[in-house]
Formats: sequence, structure tokens, C-alpha cells
Amino acid sequence: MRILIWSLPARRDLLDIVAYYSRVSPQLADELVDRIESAPLILCDYPDLGTPTVGRDVRKWLVPKTLFILFYHADRKRVAIRRVRHGASDWAGQAS
Repeated sequence: MRILIWSLPARRDLLDIVAYYSRVSPQLADELVDRIESAPLILCDYPDLGTPTVGRDVRKWLVPKTLFILFYHADRKRVAIRRVRHGASDWAGQAS
């Protein structure tokens, strides 16, 4: 089984999500981050769920019940979450 790793940029993305949505609703911010953090566990067993991107071995996957996209790289030992971007943002070129 692969292990799940979050890159520093992905962790910063999560902090930005909390900061932004906490202004609207702290409960919403908590729920979003919980969904985002727990959702990629399935990628450890099924790393090909995401769609390939133009980046080197980077795939994208929409977090269920959110508008957020995870960009990740998977190999035999791990799944590395590289970025977390809102689907409506201009994320092209920021994923790899």
C-alpha cells in the first residue's frame, strides 16, 4: 500500500482555504478541509483515478462534494499531493 504525503505548497493551499472560508463560516472551513484531507486516501489504492495533466506524471482529481482539485503524483510507494486548487481558479501551470 502506498503512503500519502502532502507537499508544503499543498499544505499552504489548505491553510489558505481555511483562512478564506473561515471568514464565511468556520464550520464550512472545517468541513472542506476534512473532506480534502480524507478524500485522497482512496488514491493510495487506486492512483489512476485522476486524469493525467500535461505536467510530468501529475494527475488531477476532483475532491468529492467540493469544488477543489488535487494535483498529485503517484509511484509504487507513495501518493504525493502537490497542490490543492479551486476548480474555478486559474490553476494551469501551477499544478506541477
